[in-house]
Order: sequence, then C-alpha cells, then structure tokens
Amino acid sequence: MPMRRKVEAVLRDAELRRALLGDLAPHLDADTLVVDELDLCGLTRVDVAVVNGHLSGFEIKGSTDSLRRLPGQVAVYSQVLDVAELVVAENHYTRGLALLPDWWGVRVAAGGEQVHLDSARPPQPNDAVDPRALVQLLWRDETLAELAAWPAASARSPGSSSGTAWPPRFPSTS
Repeated sequence: MPMRRKVEAVLRDAELRRALLGDLAPHLDADTLVVDELDLCGLTRVDVAVVNGHLSGFEIKGSTDSLRRLPGQVAVYSQVLDVAELVVAENHYTRGLALLPDWWGVRVAAGGEQVHLDSARPPQPNDAVDPRALVQLLWRDETLAELAAWPAASARSPGSSSGTAWPPRFPSTS
C-alpha cells in the first residue's frame, strides 16, 4: 500500500495578515496606528507596522513565499524597529528562525479555513535601534517640529534673538 503524504494547507499572505490583525486587535487602543506596507528608509517595506509610542513590525511569509529577501529585511528592520516578529507558515519556521536575531519573535501559522497563530518565540526589545535610520522615517515637517522642541535647537533657529546664525557657518579648510 502506498504511503500517503500529509497535505499541508497553502497559507497565503492575506490569510496570515488577517489572523495577525485579529490577534493584535484586542491589544490596540485609540492611540495606536496600524500601517500596512510601511516603507522603511526607502529600502524595504514592513508588512504590518504598529505605532503606539514604540514601533513594532511584523514580516509575513506565507507557505508559497520565499525567504530569499528575509536577511536583508531583517537588517533594515533591526535598524528602526523596537520590536519585530516573523509571522510564518509552518514550512518556513525552521529556516526562518535560523535567519533571525535572538530578539525577534516568531508566530507560526497553522490551520486551513480558520488560520490561527501560535507564538513560537516571544519578541524582546531591540537594544540596537539606529537613531539616524529612525529619523529617516520622518517627513521633513515632522523632523523640523521635533528639532524645534529641543531648547538647544530653538536657540539657534532662524529668527532667534540669540544672534547665532543658522545654519552655522564653518571656516573654509582650503
């Protein structure tokens, strides 16, 4: 008698995204912004970003997706995200886990018609956020508003009564 191979359900990005948003919903409040496909530094996009005083990101890999781009995504996400998680179909779990830093969390998707996510590894805080990369996420007006809120910056801002020129002039080196 021939052996039957276990047939796993094909889990696509949309199904995993729906399950993730369902898991996140009870933990969101009015001050939380959820963004699909948030551009990170013009280099990649995070599938789902949650902004609420911290920047959390979720990378989704369905069963037919490739993990080829994951190392590059991890490198960019690690520069700006406070918390990151990989949401992955079971067939990508072992290889995906091997490509992640220890602070990344992992949720594994299972099921057919009703997809559920199991936390295989809870996320930890990212202690290596790069402030230069993080500021690149801001629009120009947002950056200027944040700088104006700093006392040292406002003392040198245009129109300041301090008499300090803005932008500062540096002596020529030639």
